[in-house]
Amino acid sequence: MIPAFAVERTTELLFDLIQLQTSKRIPDVPIFLDSPLAVRVTEVFRKHASSLDLPHAAGAIMSPTLRFAVTADESKAIDRIKSGAIVMAASGMCDAGRIRHHLKQWLWSEKCTVLLTGYQAVGTLGRLLADGARSV
Repeated sequence: MIPAFAVERTTELLFDLIQLQTSKRIPDVPIFLDSPLAVRVTEVFRKHASSLDLPHAAGAIMSPTLRFAVTADESKAIDRIKSGAIVMAASGMCDAGRIRHHLKQWLWSEKCTVLLTGYQAVGTLGRLLADGARSV
């Protein structure tokens, strides 16, 4: 589970995750992008990828494992996944957004890993997790 900052950081992480899957360094599990804003940003990136100074930028975030969750029902459906998956959802500091729902559903599980990818401000749930809180 990756609490995601919807603009820029999410696109960078998607690029990295898909490259890791392509190189077989991580398993080809579904990657769910569960943030309407991040989905829109990703679509803009795809549309303008040829303008970037990155080789193969357009295909870099195209993968059969990447799935978008835009509606609330699509977001809730992620909870029915029984095997491995990567879930990226806003907000990056875990204080609001869909990540709160996913943390409530999965944080208790030993199978769940939370990957914090950015600064976690004092007083946020993300900071509590980063500081090793045993209970939230």
